[in-house]
Parts: sequence; C-alpha cells; structure tokens
Amino acid sequence: MGDEQLLPLPKKAQEILVAGSLANNIGYQAGGWTIEWPGSILSGGGSAPAPKASAETWINMVNGFQKGALSTRLGIPMLYGIDAVHGHNTVYNATIFPHNIGLGVTRDPELVKKIGAATALEVRATGIPYTFAPCIAVCRDPRWGRCFESYSEDHKIVQALTEIIPGLQGDLPTNYPNNFPFISGRTKVAACAKHFVADGGTINGINENNTVIDWNNLLRIHMPAYLDSIRKGVATVMISLSSLNGKKMHANYDLITGYLKKKLKFKGFVISDSEGIDKITSPPAANYTYSVQASILAGIDMVLLPEKFMEFIDDLTLLVKKNVIPMSRIDDAVERILRIKFILGLFENPIADLTLVNQLGSQEHRELARESVRRSLVLLKNGKNHDEPMLPLPKKAPKILVAGSHAHNIGNQCGGWTIEWHGLPGDITIGTTILTAVRNAVDPLTEVVYSENPDSNFLKSNNFSYSIVVVGELPYSESVGDTTNLTIAKPGYDTITNVCEYVKCVVIIISGRPVVIEPYLPKMAALVAAWLPGTEGQGVSDVLFGDYGFTGKLARTWFRTVDQLPMNVGDPHYDPLFPFGYGLTTIPRERKATHFSPKRTVLFEMEDEKVPENHLSSAAAFVEGGIQEACDDACSICLEDFSDSDPSTVTTCKHEFHLQCILEWCQRSSQCPMCWQTISLKDPNCQELLDAVEHERNLRMNPPRNTTIFHHPTLGDFELQHLPVSASDSELEERIIQHLAAAAAMGRTRQLGRREGHRSRSSTQGRPHFLVFSTNPNSSSSSAASPAHRGGVGTPPAVMIASPNSPFIEEDSAQLTTQQSPAQVDQVTAPMPGSSAVGSSAVANQPGTSSINRRSPSQTSPNSQDRAGPSDLQSFSESLKSRLGALSTRYRDSITKSTRGWKERLFARNSSTPDPSTVVRRDVDPDIAPVSRMMDHLEIAEDSRTNVASMSNNTEDSSAPVPAEQHTLEMAVASTHGFPFHGELLYS
Repeated sequence: MGDEQLLPLPKKAQEILVAGSLANNIGYQAGGWTIEWPGSILSGGGSAPAPKASAETWINMVNGFQKGALSTRLGIPMLYGIDAVHGHNTVYNATIFPHNIGLGVTRDPELVKKIGAATALEVRATGIPYTFAPCIAVCRDPRWGRCFESYSEDHKIVQALTEIIPGLQGDLPTNYPNNFPFISGRTKVAACAKHFVADGGTINGINENNTVIDWNNLLRIHMPAYLDSIRKGVATVMISLSSLNGKKMHANYDLITGYLKKKLKFKGFVISDSEGIDKITSPPAANYTYSVQASILAGIDMVLLPEKFMEFIDDLTLLVKKNVIPMSRIDDAVERILRIKFILGLFENPIADLTLVNQLGSQEHRELARESVRRSLVLLKNGKNHDEPMLPLPKKAPKILVAGSHAHNIGNQCGGWTIEWHGLPGDITIGTTILTAVRNAVDPLTEVVYSENPDSNFLKSNNFSYSIVVVGELPYSESVGDTTNLTIAKPGYDTITNVCEYVKCVVIIISGRPVVIEPYLPKMAALVAAWLPGTEGQGVSDVLFGDYGFTGKLARTWFRTVDQLPMNVGDPHYDPLFPFGYGLTTIPRERKATHFSPKRTVLFEMEDEKVPENHLSSAAAFVEGGIQEACDDACSICLEDFSDSDPSTVTTCKHEFHLQCILEWCQRSSQCPMCWQTISLKDPNCQELLDAVEHERNLRMNPPRNTTIFHHPTLGDFELQHLPVSASDSELEERIIQHLAAAAAMGRTRQLGRREGHRSRSSTQGRPHFLVFSTNPNSSSSSAASPAHRGGVGTPPAVMIASPNSPFIEEDSAQLTTQQSPAQVDQVTAPMPGSSAVGSSAVANQPGTSSINRRSPSQTSPNSQDRAGPSDLQSFSESLKSRLGALSTRYRDSITKSTRGWKERLFARNSSTPDPSTVVRRDVDPDIAPVSRMMDHLEIAEDSRTNVASMSNNTEDSSAPVPAEQHTLEMAVASTHGFPFHGELLYS
C-alpha cells in the first residue's frame, strides 16, 4: 500500500482539484499574490510590515493577506513563508541563535532540535506557518558566501543535525507513513530542506556555480542529509541555484523527479529558490518561456517569483494549453501544495491569533541561545606556552581592555540573514554585545576600558592586566560573501598586532568560516573562534571567564593559506593549521566537573586562579586544553622530551609521540590527536602493540565472553578476560607475558611517577597526596567468584604509599589480616555505583580494610606502631622491582624478536573456551600473577619509599589534620588488560 493510500488527499482538496480552473491551479504554483490566483507569499530578507515591527503588527499583515485569499471563490488559504534560518531573524527583538557553522561545532542533535522548536514558536508568534530552513548544504570550500549556513564539511554532522526538522515540525507519530510530511499543530511550522543538491560543492566556492562530482560521491557527500530529512517528514525541499556537472538544478528532471520524488518517494512539494527559474538561462530570463517549461517539467511544484508572477502564469497557461506541459503535471503540483496546507491546518485555522506573541524573544529562548553560544565556541590556542594557559580569565583585575570592531556591534555579531538579507552592522536588534557581556561578568571593581582600535601610545600609557580583542568579518550573505582571500575586515589585523604587542591578549574571531590567521597566531596568548553567535553575547563571556568550560570541536578544517583550498578532512594534501575536530577544552572554575580518562574517574574542584597542574600535563593534555601545536623534540601528548631510553614513535601522519603515550591515547580514540587521521605507526613491532590496544578497546565495548580468576597466595585473586582456560601452564604463562607486554607498553606509570615527583617538589601550593589501595581478594573478585571460591583465602596485607606530610594512614598490615565475618565480607565487597565489573572499591570504613583517617584538630594520632613500617614497605617494593626487571627482559625480547602472530594467539578464543557465564579459578605461579599491578604501581611506590621512611620519623607531621576542603576521589579501575585496581586517591 502506498503512502498516498495510507494518507489520501483530504476530500476538500480533491474537490478543489476538480472545481479549480486551469488559472486557479496554476495560481497555486505561483509564489506571488493576486486576488484571482492565491498561492503563497514570501517575506524576503529585510521584508517587514514596518521597521522594528512588533509581533502584533506582523500578525495583522499576514492575516490581511489570508483574508484576501479566503475571499476568493474556492476560499483556498494562502501559505506565508519566511527565511527563519538562525531564529526568526527578520523580526526585530527575536532571539537570534548562532548560525549553522557554530551549531555544527556542538555536534548535538538534541540542542539543535530545541533550537528548532524555539524558532517555530517565534515564527508562529508572528502568524507565519512556514520557514525556508534548514540549510543542509555540505560546504566543501569556505570561500563560498553561504558557508556559514552549513553545519559542517562532514556530511555525518549535517545528517545528525537534521534533527532540527522534528524541532520545527514535531516528532513523527508512531506508525506514521514513511517519507510523508508531518507538522504537529499550531506551535510548529513547515520546514524546508535546502538547497537540493550539492550547492556546497561548487568550483572555487562560487555561489550558484557548477559542482563537478561523480554519482558515487554525490550520494556519499551531498545526498545523505536529504534522505534523513525526508525520513523525518520534512514538508518541502528547495532546489539549488547551482548547476550539477553543467546542468542547472532547476531544470534537472533526473534528480528532482527521477530521484527525489520517485526514488526517495518524497510526498511534500518542491519549491524553487527566489528567481531560480530565471537563472536557468544566461543571462537570466533570456528565454523565460523556456525557463518555465524546463523547471515545471523537471518537477518543481511551487515557484518563488518576486516580480514576474503574472508573466509566469501567462507562460505556464500557454504551455499547458499547447500540451507542452501535461495537465497531470499541474495536478501533481497542486495536490502536493494542498497536502501541506491541510497538514499545516490552514483550512481549519487560517487566521493567526495573539496567543503566542509572548514567545518572540522570550527569556527562555534567549537562555537556550546563550547555551548554544557557549557550546559553539572553539578554543584554538590557550597560552603562549603549555604551562601558562591564559583562559579562563580572572574576573578580578585592576583594569582590562576590550578592543576591536566587533566587540560592541550586535549586527556584526549576528552576521547575514539578520533583519536584512545581507545583515547590517550596528545596533539593529535587541541583544547583548560581547563588550556588554564582559562588563556584566567581571568583578564590580574591575575597570573595563573599551577602545575599538587603540594606538601604541594609548596601550603603553595604561597598565592593562589583559586584553580581549574582538574582530572578524562584516555581515554578508550569498554571492556578496564570496571571496578569494578570506581575510577579516580592516583594521582587524592591525588591532591584533597593536594590542597583542603591548598587552597580553585573547583574540575572538567573529566570522562565518575559517579566515587567514596563521601569521598573527604567535602574537596571541589565546585564540577563540566564535563564528556568528547571534544576539546572546553573554554566552561568550560565560566561557571566557570560566563559568563554563570550552567544549567545541571544529566542524570545519581551518586552513593555513587560501592556496590550499579546497581542503577537507581526508584529502591527500591535508595540512591544516587546525584540523577538523580540533578544539582545546577548559574546566569551569568553582564548579565540580567530572573528568573521564581510560584509567580513572576524577572529581575536580577548580581553584579561581589556574587549572591544576595534573590536568595540564596528563596524557590527555591535547584534548583537555594543554597543547596548541605539535612539539618539535618532545612528545606532543605528555610534553616530555624524547631520550635514548624513551625514544619517539613516528606515525604515518608524521607526528611523534612516546610509544606508551600514543598507545594510551588509542585506548580512547583511533585518530591521531594532532591531525585526527587514523593512527598507524611506522615501526611494525609498535604497530603490533597498537593493534592489540585497539583490539582490547573493542573488547571493552562488549561484555566479556569468559573470565579466568587467578589466585596468588600473597596478593589474592584477580582476573584475566578473554584468555583460554584449557591451556597448559607453560602456554598460559607465555600468553600472560605477551598480554602484559601490551599492558606495560600502554601504562604511563613511569611518566606519572616522574611528573608527580616533579610537581611535589615544584608546586607552589605544596599539595602532597598519597595513595592507598587494597589488594583484598574479596575486593578483586567479589562480582566474579562465588563465596566458595573465596573460602579459605586469607586477607593479604595492604600496600600503602604516602608522602611526608600526607594525612595519616590508620590501619597497619597486621590489622589488615584480622579475620572478617561473612557479613563484614559482604559489606566490604558490595559493588559501588560506577565501579568496575570485577569488583568494588574497598575503602569504606569497615573492620579489616584500609581507610583514611579524617581527623579533626582535636583528635590525636595513633602510635607509630600502628603504621606499616618503612622496612616492610621497602622490601616489598624491592621484591616487586626485581620481578619487573626479570619480566622486562622477557617482554622486550618477545616484542622485538617474535611479535609476529602473538596478537592473534593472545586473543584467540578456541573451541575449548567455556560457556560465557562460566567463571574459572586457577592458581598460578606467584611470579606471574601480580605483574600487572607491579607495572602499574612500581614507580610511584619507588618514588614514595623514602617519603614513607621519613614519615615514621615525623609523627607530628603525619598527624596533621586533613583540611576541610580536601576532595576525595573514588577509583574503580578496570584497565584495558583486565586487571582491577581498587582504591582511593586523596588530594589534600
């Protein structure tokens, strides 16, 4: 059964088709207006009933047109449409959202859907039921003047953000016919997917130019978003003014009728762009009769005619009477148009009322726009060196400078398609400029000085703490925005040069695309791409001053020079200044933010002055905001120099890292952190390890098929996943060694140890911290082994690591051997929310477990004999060290001499693998079982050993109370090699 039968044209529409004359039916197609031939009316860019017209004024105008249409013989309501492309942008006091180029940065379909719903309410608030949005072009060249209307150069992002269509039109009901238009009630509007198709791929980015592309790439790059739009019930599709392989899209029967209507079964109506049929010929309208014929036969149902609607009606009538255009083509077009008018409810409720007028520019919508601005910003540089990030800015400062042509200009901030077609600089609508936002954000005692383009004398004569420079492009749209140089408006570069020479500066670029910036980058302390943020500039200051963090990632490649264009991610000549997906992040001040890494969950509370040092130097420094560009002689992840003992590993994309750093990175991503190309290592042995890590990452995404629990008489139980249990002891031992080879390479404990040691010596705040972890077998296997399996196993001693002035560790190793009752065991081993599947943290204050003593100043410290003696701890570490030394030789030999095939053997799941639900427990050689923990913790243990020794001689220091503001970090770690670690990390 076809969609037409599932949702037949309403009876009244069928009666209209029968009763309508040829003149009437042709009139439905005309996007103009006469009393005799109602069709639809377009408010073009800048077209309004009056300057700064209110919602009521708009409603009165639209209702006036509608009453004229209803007064005709058949009483067909007209359809009024407007370009609401980033909010209801033609209307004064409407909420202006970031343009699509900024929304693409968020990669958030739900956010875009909310924007669509808010836009629909504001459009309906003015009595209008139809918007010519969204633009789902895939812009492949930023020289195109409409690139800011495109979400991304990547079709996947564009596809995802077609979720704006359900926001505008409403969610499809269950069991609704496929590919059928849907609009849900009087708070929603008809949407328009545009511009079909490949408008973003024209040669040299010239608007309305020719796109040269083969069929497969057309389907791969430019077509997918239309499939998604049609599936989501989009009501209309607008045709592009461009050509495809030399053929004007407005005359392309194969794509409009053959593919869109027949192949994709689109049931809404197809609409031309404004004067689109005129431009079928060159010069435009040189043979207007031919243009009418070619466009209607190609499948266009409604034609936007700003001036020639009477000529269009005359020519189309003549062509039908001469049988050049069959009447069936006219009927098809009229049926599609009437279908949308019925779905919109125009026949039942043609006259708009005032019930929604308070939605225009509502505070709720402005808050949504402000959030959208925050999330659309991309931090491209943060500090002139990696150790001194500039952002977030302090709110308290004696005097700061705000400069630049775009700092206090709401028109420049909104860009094209705002109030006027091409936009306008100046105070064109109601909103918050970035200068006003800065003044709102800083401390009341901070003096904010604004100078649009200050000279050197002014800069030298003032003692500014820092400066904010806001420059960019002037507003434009369509062909007016086509450019070959991609530079910002004068005197933007001069302002950057002058200000940044004398004052530490953060530069904010307001633009509809990437622009030339590389020559000026060294002068800046920080650089932010703000795109075209719209009316809610407070969203910019929210992130600048750290109330929220930077999160945006480039949805467009940022080129070095225009000579590289077009250049998109995946191209062979890809060498960008900032690659697709790039974006530094910051963590908000005075907010608790959860930071996830492959090995731990960390709860940070930010100080007011700076990002914690461990945040800046973590192996995730690139994505967390610590790196701007590749290091020449150091690892670009950990920032440490290469050495003979820790040499560089080179990727095929020519970036250098420590092997263990890039392997750890690969636990979270298969893309290079510097250029976002797929990671591949030149050294074949290193590539073997990379493959192992990626395989482990994939395994981690799925439930384990089998788990083997190994028992160590001293260290207790731990598990290995995805290893066969039927192998001989020697084979099993070899596989464990091979498995741990990858685990050792992945670990970055040695670097952490060096960095932690460096920080403990150099930190100005002198923040000691210590680590307590339990090796209680019950903790390790509580969720994997039954009580019977655990029976008879004694509680092992805890391994404790501390720094000299750290808070006191209460229980000693003797106390940890205290026998527990079954109830106590169950209490200790109960899994905690968010903990590893293999066990739970054993840090609760239970008898027989290690814990942190949080003493008040009035409490006394325990006697020194209540602590683990340094000699015991030292000998334990020495024992671990000797085992690691022996193992290191073995795994290095294994890697360098016999790596071929080991990965397949290691992860093989042979026929003897037990049922997935089966858990097997085995006893293994004590020298083999604890290797993973030994690798993970040896360096920290070794660095802390002397500290523990001095701790026993400094009872007074050890008993110092823990500050009230200390922050506890629960760790439930399941590393990629399958060994659980449970403990608590306390930052005092």
